[in-house]
Amino acid sequence: MPEPRWSIDDVPEKPGVYLFRDAAGKVLYVGKARKLKSRLRSYRRPGGDGRLLIRFMEEVAATVETIVTRTEGEALLLEDTLIKQHKPDHNIRLKDDKSFLMLRLDAEPFPRFKFVRAHSPRQDRREGEAKGRARFFGPFASARAVRRTLS
Repeated sequence: MPEPRWSIDDVPEKPGVYLFRDAAGKVLYVGKARKLKSRLRSYRRPGGDGRLLIRFMEEVAATVETIVTRTEGEALLLEDTLIKQHKPDHNIRLKDDKSFLMLRLDAEPFPRFKFVRAHSPRQDRREGEAKGRARFFGPFASARAVRRTLS
């Protein structure tokens, strides 16, 4: 794997937010961390943190900007604000105020797929599957893309 173009040498071990930017300065991704340096260092390990997004960021991000906050809670609020301000293509979770889009397969004799919005996909999935009422798939960013796939 090529060496990323961005450095973490001067990044502190404090809570904060990081912004991956391309060569033109456009924000590609906004993230938060309890310890900025540890989080960014974890992306440098072989395989990163396992997400394809991070491997992609290592290849295309020209810089990473960090903003130190006093607390992790403050970092969470700042992350949300920056995502809404910059609307980075690679932030799906907090990009808008919508809840998560899930695909539900009813546990009926003739099962049907149905789109549902969930505020906590993991919890909704556990509860629905534990009661044997349905299976859940997702979360998804686009209902249109899922409909196209199912057709």
